Amino acid sequence: MTRAFRAELIKIARFRMLWITAVVAVAFAVGSAAAGILNAEPAAVGGPAPEDLARAGGGTLSFTVAASFAGAFLLAVFAGAVGVEFSRGTLRTLLMQQPGRLRLVAGKLAALLLFAAVTVAVTQAVSVVAAVLFAAAKDISTAEWFTAAGWRAMAGDYGSALLAVTGWALLGTALGVLVPSVPVAVGIGVGWAGPVEQVLGEAWGPAAEWFPGLLLESLLDPEPGGPGTARALVTLAGYCLAAACAAGIALTRRDVTS
Repeated sequence: MTRAFRAELIKIARFRMLWITAVVAVAFAVGSAAAGILNAEPAAVGGPAPEDLARAGGGTLSFTVAASFAGAFLLAVFAGAVGVEFSRGTLRTLLMQQPGRLRLVAGKLAALLLFAAVTVAVTQAVSVVAAVLFAAAKDISTAEWFTAAGWRAMAGDYGSALLAVTGWALLGTALGVLVPSVPVAVGIGVGWAGPVEQVLGEAWGPAAEWFPGLLLESLLDPEPGGPGTARALVTLAGYCLAAACAAGIALTRRDVTS
């Protein structure tokens, strides 16, 4: 597993990968801060209100709201990253160097999660800096953002974002293993996490308490009357455990020689 972890980090650390990730992260951070703060309206209108943004957790409020909509993208990224190892025959080559399919995929996933954790931290930091600048333009006070309560709120939001990313990563990895075709796996993931869950969630109230995508969204942007954090985490743990078991069984039985 350690060798697979290191090998994946070497692949991730290529200049092109880092450059593309940096551009996307900065664009997302600045865009989310601009959308959340420059469009702030009174609470009665909907969306983040100026008074909400001025509170201790206001510095990362726009970031967490925007991040809650990135689930389908993350699912596609992890499903594609794992599935491509099968479609290109890379896994077969790697297994010649390190037998043990489960350890190999686990090492790859661990490296991807480490990279995701660093990316989320950098994106959140850039978002806070951008939020300070946009808040000044809207005359929104940022004094509470950098108090002890503000730093705790930032840490909590980072933890929630990391939990959501981990959930999407596990589900995406399982999808990449279970579905032989990368385009089909990505299509299933994006289709379900995007329009299907959202439409069914609007039509069927209990969907928010059971659908994995909506539960992951609730960790970042809780809805009034929605599932509590504890219940969401327990339900998500069940989904992730089931996905990991299914992927593990499929991985050990899958033909990777052709």
